[in-house]
This record gives sequence, structure tokens and C-alpha cells, in this order.
Amino acid sequence: IPTSRYPPYRPGPPVLYLHGYISSSAEIVLRGRRNSLGFLLSDQGYDVWMINFRGNVYSRNHTDLSPDDLKGPFWNFTWWEMGSLDLPKVLKYVLDKTNQNKLQIVGHSQGITALYVMLDQHPQLADSISLVSAMAPIAYNSHTRGLLSWQAKFLAFLPVWATQSEFLPSSEALNSITSQTCQENSPTQTTCYDFLFLVTGWVQI
Repeated sequence: IPTSRYPPYRPGPPVLYLHGYISSSAEIVLRGRRNSLGFLLSDQGYDVWMINFRGNVYSRNHTDLSPDDLKGPFWNFTWWEMGSLDLPKVLKYVLDKTNQNKLQIVGHSQGITALYVMLDQHPQLADSISLVSAMAPIAYNSHTRGLLSWQAKFLAFLPVWATQSEFLPSSEALNSITSQTCQENSPTQTTCYDFLFLVTGWVQI
């Protein structure tokens, strides 16, 4: 989103958005220009850049490997590779294209985890970041609740071949179920959220 709808019509300071787990950059534009973070930042004069981490719905291209294989080498990566390999190249690309020395980062959940990895493995890149706005950043998981907290030790001991697969691959059946039961104002939206929180743990306010 390079320019604002309001004058002056020129790119401002670059902002890079890092999306969360099982999501994409689309999450900051889908609610339209008046209610989406991406458009709101653009209207404030920022030059908005959005990454799609490897393996998500918009980032499945590879020269040799197929993401359509249920299990395979395409899926042999985690947020560690996203942060140690992918993000440094993204930062360099954005700064080169914008001719800027620094950028701001806005991120959610896994996106910030990848950022922490990048800063750990490439600490010199911190000089290229002027501000980090982290939403629900994940740095440790000792307070995890729900089914995940019970299954974490089991999942950690799975062999590598068992984890080289896509989690919740997109399908017409899954998309139909989620669109009908989880969409905003749906009478079953609360049930959908309850199932999600059963897995991840309830938020306590």
C-alpha cells in the first residue's frame, strides 16, 4: 500500500507487517479501507509493506518442491527459518526499494516470534528498525493453556518426518465449515470461538 488517499500523495516511512500463525498479510486489509490496519496506516502517510511467510496461502511457490505433497521437504521449516533466513532478506529488500535506512515493524503472534529469532541470529539488523509494535508476541510458552499445554510434550518428541506436513490444509469442506460457523454475526460464532479456545486456552481478562 504505497500511497495515502490524502495529500501529500507520496510514500512515507516504511512499515513492515508480520502476520501470525495460519494467517496471511490479507488480515490487515480484508475489513476495507476504513477498518483495516493496513489502509489506516497508509492514510496516516506510512508506506505499508506486507510479508507472507513461507507455506501460507499466498506463499507456496518453489522451484523444485511441491507444497501439495501431504508430507515432504517443502514443509521442513519452522518459525526459526522464517526469522533466521527469510526476514533478513525481506528487510534488505524493503530498505533497498524505499531508499531508507530504517523501517518500523508491526507484527502479530508468530510474526513477532520470527522477528525475535532474526534479532537473535542477526543482532546488527536491530539498527535498521526504528520501532516494533508487537501484538500478542510469543517469546515463551510456559503459560500455554488448553489442549496444547497437554499435548506439547508429546508433539515435541515426534520424529521429524511426522512433522513435515501442512497443518490444517485449505480445502473446500474446511472453508465451507469455517465460513458458515465462524463468520461475524453468525449465531454459531461463539461456539466456533469456544472450540478454538479449547485448543489454545481461554483468555483471562
